[in-house]
Amino acid sequence: VLRWRVVVGSAAFLMVLIGAPAFARLLGAPELTPYLRVFAIDLLLFNVARAYRDVLTGRGRFRAVAAVSLARWLARLALIVALVRITGSIMGAVLGSVGATAVELLVAERLGHLPLRGRSTIALARMWQVVAPLAVYGAAMQLFSKIDLFVLSALRGTSPDVGLYAAAQNLAVPPGLFALALAPLHAAFGVRGLFVATM
Repeated sequence: VLRWRVVVGSAAFLMVLIGAPAFARLLGAPELTPYLRVFAIDLLLFNVARAYRDVLTGRGRFRAVAAVSLARWLARLALIVALVRITGSIMGAVLGSVGATAVELLVAERLGHLPLRGRSTIALARMWQVVAPLAVYGAAMQLFSKIDLFVLSALRGTSPDVGLYAAAQNLAVPPGLFALALAPLHAAFGVRGLFVATM
């Protein structure tokens, strides 16, 4: 898992690093080129960190996975606020996001060290039987979760418009998480109340 994540992350890193000007032109915002190049580093770090998280999950170490997520989000908040305050620029936010992924990787590696070398006990063919459909699913989910931003850019939305839209989406995340956390409890108590009422 770790080796393939390194390979995929490296390929994504090189593709975005080299193709950043073309991607920026495609989005109609050539000024995004330096930000895309910095975010290319995040693609490599994220893939390696995700390998550690996947293995921790597979081993049933859910507390460690939660600790890794907590470290990432706290670091992201602190680094973005601090770097934007220091630099007063968008690049500060980009660097803060990349730094948070680096913190996530360090914490994940400390909680569940994985050897990069050595032989795996799982055959490569068997691994690909599981990985291939999940990779297609994951890529499709990521594409469709961000398709609105691409459409807004394609409809000649300005960079500030796209930025405000993305910021509004991020502000909508906490209420959504709150609803997801409470929905099962509400359903459980609702069912229990219905059961008691029918007795």
